[in-house]
Amino acid sequence: MSEKKEKHDKNEEVEEQEEQPEEIVIEREPPQGSTDEEKQYWLRRLPIRQGCFDSPIDLNLVNCIPISLPKLEWVNFDAIPKKTKLTNSGHTIIFSAKWLGERPYIYAGPFTAKYVFSNFHLHWGENAQEGSEHTVDGGNFPAELHVVFFKSSYLTQEAALKEQDGCATLAYLIQLQEMENPGFQVIIDSLRDIAIAGTSKRIANVCVLRLFRKFLDDYYLYWGSVSTYSCLHFILWLVTRKPIGISNEQLNCLRNILDHQGSQLVKNFRKVQPLCDRSVFLVNPCPSKYATLLPITHDTYLQYHVSEVFYYKDIGAISKLLKEFLEDTQSISQYSETNELTEKSVDSDEDETQNEYSCDN
Repeated sequence: MSEKKEKHDKNEEVEEQEEQPEEIVIEREPPQGSTDEEKQYWLRRLPIRQGCFDSPIDLNLVNCIPISLPKLEWVNFDAIPKKTKLTNSGHTIIFSAKWLGERPYIYAGPFTAKYVFSNFHLHWGENAQEGSEHTVDGGNFPAELHVVFFKSSYLTQEAALKEQDGCATLAYLIQLQEMENPGFQVIIDSLRDIAIAGTSKRIANVCVLRLFRKFLDDYYLYWGSVSTYSCLHFILWLVTRKPIGISNEQLNCLRNILDHQGSQLVKNFRKVQPLCDRSVFLVNPCPSKYATLLPITHDTYLQYHVSEVFYYKDIGAISKLLKEFLEDTQSISQYSETNELTEKSVDSDEDETQNEYSCDN
């Protein structure tokens, strides 16, 4: 009798073990040895594995997974649009444009298809201690610029939003600097004419690279989402480590925009969302990995001014550029020396279409 009971108990234990579900292991990065194409495919399928999480998030080097991908390619971005418009949607200001030929698009990097330019919009706050959607190491920036793209095969942004791989947003955090950003001035000069929500204005046809710059590497990559009414849509986010600089006076001009209630629009940014179990990647990072975000360097400073010079072909602007650059060189050199000493210290201790998404975002 006791033998039968023991046998019965053992059978029950075996059945219980068989009924226990196997633990599902979610891969946080592509398998080692994957080709570029395999990594791109793996990234495209990532939200199906990990789920759909909200945006924005806090960016921190500690939470990032370095990944190697092909350099991001930018095509037709030097073309001047035939029509350029600035719109106050009541939630933000939106820059949109039309081109005579093929519209600008990005390719490669995490993408296996063309993603065409749709628009860009801005987020800002009531003061310089808030405004950005993404935060860096828990800290806010005064503003943030989002450049929205959609997959060309879906033809429209509205159709692309319905697809898991339909849309991508390139994000640029904005820092304050003493000098004005001349590229942004075409936007700032038009704000008075679109102060009321729902108004638009044709503005000068300018190369979009006067307003934001290309980046090929050194950016954060993660899957997030945007909400449109009752729907949640996948968005692939690319956040460059190099911020854009504007002056405090230029930032204050944004705060004169009115919302649909006629009040000043001063808080059009979303709260940071939990990271949860999602993967955040740092694509082709530069050697400097001691800061989540890099400083505004003389290269960034020069790019804004050089674009101004070559667009207007103005000799006076060239003289101004050289003068300001020479004045700025000393402070840049001092920063570089300080930064170099800091990095050496760390080394010795040890041995990242009329609204922006056809929705309120």
